[in-house]
Amino acid sequence: MISESVLVRVLVPQLGEVNSIRLGLVCFSIQCFVIAFSSSVDGIVLSILFSMGSNLVYPSISSIVSRTVGEDKQGEALGALNGIKALVSITEISRHSYSYCRLHESDRRLGAAFFRAAHGFV
Repeated sequence: MISESVLVRVLVPQLGEVNSIRLGLVCFSIQCFVIAFSSSVDGIVLSILFSMGSNLVYPSISSIVSRTVGEDKQGEALGALNGIKALVSITEISRHSYSYCRLHESDRRLGAAFFRAAHGFV
């Protein structure tokens, strides 16, 4: 909520859409890396900060799609974009739990439970 109401309104006009997408993808990569190698709650809290930066991607992509697609095809294109975003959101928990489990043997059961639960919804 903070990222969408503050970061997007401030950073996207200053950086532009393409640079906002790049920054958001870098933040998402760092977020995945932090989650994979965290061994305490502090790492998870740090990953939340990078998660806010990764929220710059979707509004920038939807803006580019809206501009490049004709008016009669905008609904279809944005609907497809929302479908892709939903699929990514569904699989996100399984990706994070899998990477966490691979590096933390003691938490393998907990991560496996998240992994199974996430794939139960797909």
